[in-house]
Amino acid sequence: MANAELPHTVVGLDICGFSTHTTPGQGRLVDDLNALFGEACATVGVSGLLRDSGDGGFWLFSADVPRSRLVARLPRELSIGLNGRNRVARPEYHLRVRMAIHHGVVWHHGTTVISHAINQTRRIVDGKVGRQLLNAAPDADLVLLLSDDMFAGTVADELSGGLMPADFTPVRLGPGEKGAGTLAWACLWANGSHTAPGVVSVAAQPGVSRGAEEVDGPSEDGDATDDGPAGGGPAGGRPTGHGPAGGGAAGGIHADNNHGVLAIGQNSTAIGTNSGNVNISGR
Repeated sequence: MANAELPHTVVGLDICGFSTHTTPGQGRLVDDLNALFGEACATVGVSGLLRDSGDGGFWLFSADVPRSRLVARLPRELSIGLNGRNRVARPEYHLRVRMAIHHGVVWHHGTTVISHAINQTRRIVDGKVGRQLLNAAPDADLVLLLSDDMFAGTVADELSGGLMPADFTPVRLGPGEKGAGTLAWACLWANGSHTAPGVVSVAAQPGVSRGAEEVDGPSEDGDATDDGPAGGGPAGGRPTGHGPAGGGAAGGIHADNNHGVLAIGQNSTAIGTNSGNVNISGR
């Protein structure tokens, strides 16, 4: 196909902790992810075009593929596959994935594809917020990050195959990142079950609503990465307020063991009280 402009849904995948592995280990992780994603697509009944990016990839799905399958059923099946693999893998080779979904026009130019939608998906999947959410939820296999446009056209409009706005937490890319301030919607998955993250690691700006709930707070740029063991930080509960969180180092993650409050970044939003780890429960 040459010089064709067509609407697509873009699904970006990225492997957590990829750089900590040897080259052969990285190859095995990529092969396993591609196989599991292919199996998930077959189960859901969709097919797409893979554009490899090393530690993950970008899949392009044509506009005739129902977005409800991609937003709800595809992450469910992928999380089931990831969980099954990880149960028999050594802990250091567990495969945990960030998954971002956006949509837009893709320009097919010879063997190359060019698209702002791909660039935007890359920014969301590479953002620190997805890394932080998985680090705070060690039992999760996958974090799903929907662009604001995708969320509005599927979940918020009740066209997502069962997912509801309350299943998501609004987050933003932090200062210094490409696309800083970009709004996305996060949902954690573990073995086919999903939940809204209890930890808002990059808080939504004032005025961002999730259904009838209004969520506000400062946008912060935490410095947690996925290049290391996933921390079992406490989470849970709804935002109880915003402003400086005591004891936290700038850009770091601080858990107040006396109160069960987890805050990320300087002047962070404090989330929950007397909480345990993020709990993944069926819905």
